[in-house]
Amino acid sequence: MAVNLAAENTGDKAAVKSLLCGHVTGAFPGAAARNGAFTTARDGVCFLDESHQISGAVMEVLMEALDSGQYMPFGASAKRQLECALLYASNRSWTHLQNIVNIDEFTRMGAAVLQVPELSRREEDMIAVTAATLAKLASRCTDWVAPTGLSTEAWKTLRDCRWHGNIRGLIRVLESAFVDNATGPASHLIQAPEIEQGILRWEPKAHHSYQLYEAA
Repeated sequence: MAVNLAAENTGDKAAVKSLLCGHVTGAFPGAAARNGAFTTARDGVCFLDESHQISGAVMEVLMEALDSGQYMPFGASAKRQLECALLYASNRSWTHLQNIVNIDEFTRMGAAVLQVPELSRREEDMIAVTAATLAKLASRCTDWVAPTGLSTEAWKTLRDCRWHGNIRGLIRVLESAFVDNATGPASHLIQAPEIEQGILRWEPKAHHSYQLYEAA
């Protein structure tokens, strides 16, 4: 069960509690019972993305669950056992995550740290994403002649990019290059200039967020 904390955190504790813990019938006017993320993820993993947004109401609800391994659905009279693993993900540094909460909260949040290398250092993943993306785009072509792959120079350009946008950035660049190739002069392979143009559009090296990620 995936929850994007940046998108879902409204700062309203009741809403966050309902999202993560669920609520019972009649918890508020017109409310029917609803399972929260913890219940839906039972025996599995509750994946909390954008974890640098763990603050305020989100932290309060998490502390209730992490303190005792139990959680209280909104409006309920009894707690339930937390039976899922909690996995946090963030593109911020470990130091940044430590600094956004107090040490008492921080020490309750986890037991192990998994460091995922940048996409640019995971060439096998880049190959898999590129192949899947080009195949998906080609399957939708009717009037266009779909490119069958990338030239050696085009692949080198992809491989040398830092991909701060991670897989999303890679897919956007591939989509852009695919369209430029399929609607331009006939070529069976996507060329380096088409990849470079896509990077300029979707992964510009001067974007301000690069400084944020490097600092954070």
